[in-house]
Amino acid sequence: MMNQNIFPQEPDEVKEAVQRALECLKETKPAGEKGGKVSRTWQRRMLGGLPKAAVLAAALLLISGVTLTAVGAVNLYRQRMEEMDQEELDTYYDIAGKSDGGNLNRSLTQEEIDRKKQLEEAYEAGEILPQSQAQHLEGTEEYAQEGVGLDVTSRTWMLPEETLSDEELLEIIDGQHKEAYSIYEKNRQRILAQGNWESRMEAMSESEVDRIYRIANTTEDLSGGYSRELTEKERQRYEELKKGYEEENLVPAAEIQVIPRPEDYTGQGAAICDLDADYYLPEGPLTDEDLLEIIDFEHKVSYCFSRINTEVQQGLRDGYPPSGLEKQD
Repeated sequence: MMNQNIFPQEPDEVKEAVQRALECLKETKPAGEKGGKVSRTWQRRMLGGLPKAAVLAAALLLISGVTLTAVGAVNLYRQRMEEMDQEELDTYYDIAGKSDGGNLNRSLTQEEIDRKKQLEEAYEAGEILPQSQAQHLEGTEEYAQEGVGLDVTSRTWMLPEETLSDEELLEIIDGQHKEAYSIYEKNRQRILAQGNWESRMEAMSESEVDRIYRIANTTEDLSGGYSRELTEKERQRYEELKKGYEEENLVPAAEIQVIPRPEDYTGQGAAICDLDADYYLPEGPLTDEDLLEIIDFEHKVSYCFSRINTEVQQGLRDGYPPSGLEKQD
């Protein structure tokens, strides 16, 4: 049986890939360019790290063999993936866990490999879709030597001896992408069900994610500091509250206030400035609410950058949203 490793590994076997994904996310384009890297300043401030859901999704891209290249018609591709109901998601997720690679009953010819690559680019761009779905088999013995079929008990693709048609290759491509998306979506659903800070991040709308990305990506030279230094007592309380935020679901009563320019700061509470992405703090001691609002925003910045990177790479987003810097130009 041939194994060309063209399909996702079982979801539990992603530890090394998660680390590679984390490094991959750190190497994307810097702020100010058309990309999604978190600046070194924000990396220092974001003590919460990357959310597990986004890292798992990014890791999936590295191990699945799914490479999204054409995203100009991303809405069509995304619509096809999101049209899968829960039953179909569960089915493809179960199939993806059957083995650590895509088994074929025969190897693809070089011509078929080249044609598959071309068709995959068109599929990812939403330009072409299969007319039907590959047949699902309950054992390789069910294959009748016609068309392509996927044995769901062993994750083996059964192919005819004759050269595959474009439709047959598209059915394989469609099944491959649905497996990859099912892992992405099921991981997201698990995070949402946890009821903790990561699930609150995952529940953020696309417009909210874009808004926070724009604020944090507003200038090439983020000074990254605060309008004054934190006192030692405030630093200690920050660490205590961050632990409570991450482990005990301690959340602020409101979101941090966003001010357009530094001169708009009233001196009350904590604020993030839309113009320079700096925090503005009152002269008096920060309250627990002030610190929680800062902690919450820092975690949201980390999440938004990683989510946008993941969605662009997964083909679910048509490029990066405009940064605050681009709006200023």
